[in-house]
Amino acid sequence: MLAYYSHSQGCGHSRFAALMSEYFKGKFKVFTSCPYYFQPGVPIVKLPTEDPDGTGIPAGKIPAPEYLHYSPVNQESIKNRSLKLLTGLINSHVQLLIVDVSVEVAALARVSSIPYAYVRLPGNRNDPAHIQAFQGAVFLLAYYPEEFEPEDTPKWVREKTIYLGFQSRFQFETTVKPSQLSNILVAIGKGGSENIQKTLDKIQQRFSTAKITAIGDFEMNIPERFPKIHFPGFVDNVQAYIEKADVVVASCGLNSIGEILASGKPFICIPEKRPFQEQHITFQNLKRQNHVLDIDEILEMNDKELLDRHFSGDELVQNSSMERFRAWLEKYEYDPLKLFENISEMKKPADAYA
Repeated sequence: MLAYYSHSQGCGHSRFAALMSEYFKGKFKVFTSCPYYFQPGVPIVKLPTEDPDGTGIPAGKIPAPEYLHYSPVNQESIKNRSLKLLTGLINSHVQLLIVDVSVEVAALARVSSIPYAYVRLPGNRNDPAHIQAFQGAVFLLAYYPEEFEPEDTPKWVREKTIYLGFQSRFQFETTVKPSQLSNILVAIGKGGSENIQKTLDKIQQRFSTAKITAIGDFEMNIPERFPKIHFPGFVDNVQAYIEKADVVVASCGLNSIGEILASGKPFICIPEKRPFQEQHITFQNLKRQNHVLDIDEILEMNDKELLDRHFSGDELVQNSSMERFRAWLEKYEYDPLKLFENISEMKKPADAYA
């Protein structure tokens, strides 16, 4: 049995859990407090949230140790959360827990003798808490290519990381390049989108002759300020909106990157503020390799120049790596020592692995 702990901030972690669940049907269980809709048949253990509940000692009164980021003292909801998580893992006879993400859950798993793999996010994460979580893991996972790794990432962290590459929920058909820009899509999620919302005026000005659709959770006053932009809110058929768009504007979240790169559509990328410079570092890598445009750049380009730009990034989307990962785990029967000793096998090119 493979278990997946999905952090509750935004929906991105749960989307990766949902994607992985498709490859481990009948052998997969999700633990989360995120209100994400999983497909029927995916076992879910709903955990209490770790948000303040009024029972804990005020933050800062008792300093947290360096190996934790968030550690309130005497908070009842976290006690119940930890108990439910541990009880669920043990009673389900979990062989391996994937932690996406939480240094606290990683510490709880290791001290409870539960083998875990830790999902690494982009950014400068060489702080003591992350390093301790990385050291305690059987192996590390990254939903981005190795070439996006910051230069100061320790060598041993790279060697311990299995790079699955960007992932996409959707399969896109090859489309004919439009002769003019008619449909612009702005897409945001639930992880925070302050910078995109601040640039809507520039987007509306630049694409004044096109139809602009903005999907996601925008602030209540935004639709009133931009009456020429269509705001349908959250939508279920995101793929259809991407397929219809001539240009997509989005942030640097890993899910958004994978899906937009897979579509082959021009991608105007606006990094949002995240801990550890996560999105800004990812944006710099994408920009350096000419996979995205920034908002100021398109203000200087006409429609023809934008349409004539060649956007290649689908080679960074490696959905086949998930099947390789499943086969690797099953080959070694989820045995933590065998997996630890054979990490290098998952770092070979796909054809060499086959």
